[in-house]
Amino acid sequence: MNKIYVKSPKEQEIMKLGGEIAGFVLSQVMKDVVPGITTLELNQKADTLMREKGATPSFLTVDDYKYAICATVNDEVVHGLPGNQKLKSGDIIGIDLGVLYQG
Repeated sequence: MNKIYVKSPKEQEIMKLGGEIAGFVLSQVMKDVVPGITTLELNQKADTLMREKGATPSFLTVDDYKYAICATVNDEVVHGLPGNQKLKSGDIIGIDLGVLYQG
């Protein structure tokens, strides 16, 4: 039988703040999605913004993963790795991120 752990009101508030940070970071990163930028540059911006807000990229807890975001361009499979490929006009990009905030 699985146990269900109910978060305390304090834990729920921390999770809410973490979600707000994630939303803020994603909205700021999306402003930089323009032709000529690389997904690695978007990754760096996300990492910097998370840390400025007192959070850390949760994806860094995944073994051997060294990025703050996953970035998928056009027909790539989800959870693509950020890299030096420059975005072009008309590209479709998916960005996935998560934050750790106060544990």
